Amino acid sequence: MPGSLTARLVALGLVVLLVLGVVTLGPAACQKIRSLTAQNRVTSGQLGASQKSGSDAVNTVGNVAANESASEATTRTNEKDIRNAQGASDKVNPAVRDAGFASLCKRPAFRNSPTGRLRCPAPGGVAQRR
Repeated sequence: MPGSLTARLVALGLVVLLVLGVVTLGPAACQKIRSLTAQNRVTSGQLGASQKSGSDAVNTVGNVAANESASEATTRTNEKDIRNAQGASDKVNPAVRDAGFASLCKRPAFRNSPTGRLRCPAPGGVAQRR
């Protein structure tokens, strides 16, 4: 019987150590699991936001390109319509031409265009480059 008593004491000691280990390390392990779970949620959210941001950037670039293409098509159509209009080849009085350019020069979009830089006077009396 002394052998079985020793075995029981060893088993009891192991159970006590196991219980102490669970009581001591259990809350820390649970906290670690909760922390990792929260970190995983944050990382997933950041990844999703990053993907959405990238998608928005691609869509924005695509929209800008489409708008620019549509604008260029309108400009080509307008130019063709003006050149094909009745009287388009008739001589125009230079005063009328100058008045037309003066009215266009009031618009920043025309003033900053290659033609506008040549035709419009520089602001503030600064000499225009040609």
